Formats: sequence, C-alpha cells, structure tokens
Amino acid sequence: IDLIFMDADLPEMDGMKTTKEIKKKMKLEIEIIAMSSQKDYFHIDAMRKAGASGFLFKSTPPDEIAKAIPIVFNLKQKYFINDVAKIIDDFENSITNSIKQKMSFTQHQKDILKLSKKGLPRKLIADELDIGIGSVNTIITRMLKKTNTHSINELLKWVDDNGIDY
Repeated sequence: IDLIFMDADLPEMDGMKTTKEIKKKMKLEIEIIAMSSQKDYFHIDAMRKAGASGFLFKSTPPDEIAKAIPIVFNLKQKYFINDVAKIIDDFENSITNSIKQKMSFTQHQKDILKLSKKGLPRKLIADELDIGIGSVNTIITRMLKKTNTHSINELLKWVDDNGIDY
C-alpha cells in the first residue's frame, strides 16, 4: 500500500488516531490523504499533526481528488484544497489578530522596545526617557512576564515575530 484515503470521522477509532498508528508502525513511507465532512480548523489541524499528507472534504469533486494524488504521492508535497487552505489561513490570521489586540503596549513600553532594539543599555534608556533605571527594569520585567519571554532579546524577537508595532 502506497496511498491511503483516510476518513477523519471513523466511528470506532477516529481517523487521527488511525493515521498516527499507521505512520508510527509502518516501516514504508505511506502517504495519507484525510477526508472529512467537517469544515473546521481543528479537524484539519488534528489530521495535519497526525501525519496526513493532505486533506480533502468529502464533497470534493473527483477531478480535484485526482489532482491531489500525484502531488502527494509522486512529489511528496502536502496538498490541501483551496477551501481547506482558506480555513487554515482565516484561523491563523484570527489568532494573530487576537494576539495583537491582547498585546498592546503603553508608550513607555514601546519607547523601551525601540531603544532596546538599538542596543542601548538600560541606564541609557532611563536617561533618554527621563525615568529611573528601576522603572525601566520594572517595565521590562512586566513585558517579559506578559509575553512569557525570558530576556530582552527574546522579547524583541517575540514582538517582531507576532507583528506587533512599537
């Protein structure tokens, strides 16, 4: 067997568990294309994480299914039809926007981030902003805690990676 179309909604042992078991136990590389009537991100993502090479809806037209086979099997590329890709993009964008909304920074925090990015030490940041070094340390500590980071460099990377303006 080289390719399996896996029903993600199996009643006894769900498609996610079955896909994981196949990928874990089979010595040969078997490609799995998941199929489901569920059109939600969590179903799609669970099958992706289980090791599915592609995801199609059960309502996918036969010509689209036929396109997926050589892409997954011969080219060893992931295949998600446009509707699936849109669901994934929409969900990931909503998460990113949610992070941006929750992670707004005060003007002092933004100023400290800008000056830290320039490589200024905390004492010079304090002088530049006309605040005490203790205030700079407290503000940085609160930002580290808020973002679950452990250093100013991690914090700056986190802010950049999440597209947060400062």
